[in-house]
Amino acid sequence: MLLSALLEDVDPICVTVPEDFEIASIDTNAHAVGPNSLFVVLPPSLALPHNDVTVALTRGAAAILSQVCVSKQARGQILVSSTPIALGRMLSTFHGRPSSKLKLLAITGTNGKTTVTWLVRHILRSIGIRCGIIGSLGAGINDELIPFNRTTPPPHILQPILAGMHAAGISHVCLEASSHGLALDLLAGTRILIGGMTNLTRDHLDFHGSFQAYAEAKALLFKEFVSLACFNVDDATAERFLHDFKGRSLSVSSAGKPANLVLTRIGPYPGGSQLRATYGSASERFTLPLLGAHNVANAAMAMGMSLLAGVELTDIIAALETAVAPPGRLSKISTRPTIFIDYAHIPLQFLIPAPVNHAKSAGA
Repeated sequence: MLLSALLEDVDPICVTVPEDFEIASIDTNAHAVGPNSLFVVLPPSLALPHNDVTVALTRGAAAILSQVCVSKQARGQILVSSTPIALGRMLSTFHGRPSSKLKLLAITGTNGKTTVTWLVRHILRSIGIRCGIIGSLGAGINDELIPFNRTTPPPHILQPILAGMHAAGISHVCLEASSHGLALDLLAGTRILIGGMTNLTRDHLDFHGSFQAYAEAKALLFKEFVSLACFNVDDATAERFLHDFKGRSLSVSSAGKPANLVLTRIGPYPGGSQLRATYGSASERFTLPLLGAHNVANAAMAMGMSLLAGVELTDIIAALETAVAPPGRLSKISTRPTIFIDYAHIPLQFLIPAPVNHAKSAGA
């Protein structure tokens, strides 16, 4: 791809190139550089192993993209205000801007991201939509997921995955948007249609430094990426995000707060809960075969995001009645004795079943 084409969405500060030329690869690892490679110098706060411009030039890098002038040996130099943002946008362009050809649904929040993406994918697949998934369990089209070591993969992994999903005939992708991924601009160049916010509890403060900075990282999804959004108003931060959001929104609650969609637990169910979904004038009973009050909240989020995606309430409910927990998220591995496995770092109180609302279940 021509360098000029790669720079269409980058808005560089300065470009020093004698002539336009083909770029064969975009690299942050100097040891992967070859002839006609564009090497991206990351800022110190994001520097990866082997992000060494001297090695890249020795291996024949044709052009260098950086935030400051680093060398005069390269055939071309491009200065930008943010190399992480430029990297994401260029990799998107390099791979054919795949997210513009897909409908991406991204979920953020401290808890529930994996389960919500899992449930939304299940709902979409139940009505015949081909849907991929990208998150802490890995990435994939079918049930086999390719693992990677980040909840939100960096652009050199994310953009090829999206391109591959589009080539395979996928139309929708459910994506976990972590606070790290948002703060580090890993989603730059990615077009997202629908966003969702579960909650915000004290976590990852070693990275963000403060609860406020953590919240601001989450808010980036709704400020910079999405035009449709679902918010869990049982959480104070998500409710604030709802009030600040400028696009079309949908609110959900599983704790009795006023919302567009309200889930109420009306009775016990072996391995789950009996629920009533209230959405506009519709009121539907169904069983959710997932344990815990936290999974009722996850189901509410999945329902809200699916409604924004255009799925009918009756189809959503039918799908949720056949839902299974994602691997490692309070998933049953034995019946006698009953054993569950759970890798999610959530407080124990979230696993306590929500109280039954007898007033609303009477005569239902």
